[in-house]
Amino acid sequence: MKLFAITPDNITPGLLRDSLPSLRKRDASYLYIRMSATKLEIQELVAESGAAGIMPIVPYVLYRRNMPGPCGVHFKSSELSLLAQYAPVEAGVITASSHGSVDARLALQAGAKYVFVSPVYAPLSKPADTRQLLSSDDLQKLIAQHGEKIVLLGGMTEQRIQDLRKNLTGDFSIAGISLFFGAPAPAIF
Repeated sequence: MKLFAITPDNITPGLLRDSLPSLRKRDASYLYIRMSATKLEIQELVAESGAAGIMPIVPYVLYRRNMPGPCGVHFKSSELSLLAQYAPVEAGVITASSHGSVDARLALQAGAKYVFVSPVYAPLSKPADTRQLLSSDDLQKLIAQHGEKIVLLGGMTEQRIQDLRKNLTGDFSIAGISLFFGAPAPAIF
């Protein structure tokens, strides 16, 4: 299981820097840095995340604009058509977002190493999000075919992760915003 920490919308560069030791302690393998910041701040955060032993990932648009150094690149669900053509070869890892099993499979075929599928539960960080939850059957099929390349996102808590481990067969990965930046450290990590 890989763990992906995703920055909240309102985080500052200073707060993110202060969070790096906690993220490392909680075994976050990746940090998706999706925030407004200057080019220099993004470059520094990428370098500091890498130095903390956490692979930084930035959105495709930030990567193209800032060229922040050694990091992964994330394609939003609205950018999936760009993935095969514009995925940087030098990127440490390519990730993509999807809101359904068909898009998840297409993203993997187009070159994504990991695909965030959401929402699994109602997102804790976005209470106004009313998208339909992914069905257990769809999740199970994706996990059976792709294992830990499938990153479950949306409303993750310690209890929900334990429930998913009991109810889904196979390896999968987890991503979270509130899980890493807005909740007490889960004991399962």
